[in-house]
Amino acid sequence: MIVGDFSQVLIGMRTSGVRIQVLDAGAVGSTNAVSQMLRWVRAFLRADMVLMQETFFSKLAGVQAKERR
Repeated sequence: MIVGDFSQVLIGMRTSGVRIQVLDAGAVGSTNAVSQMLRWVRAFLRADMVLMQETFFSKLAGVQAKERR
């Protein structure tokens, strides 16, 4: 887990922006878009980030998500 003051993060993005695709076919794990009448949405962008003040951030190890029942 990363904790800190995220106002101290700069994010730079390419001018091409975000690309979004809607896919009619494909499978993820046991979920098949065609047989279950679903659509997949894929979005991606080219970006980079830098920490303005590295000391404003900490990495916490050993944090685990609680299992939902």
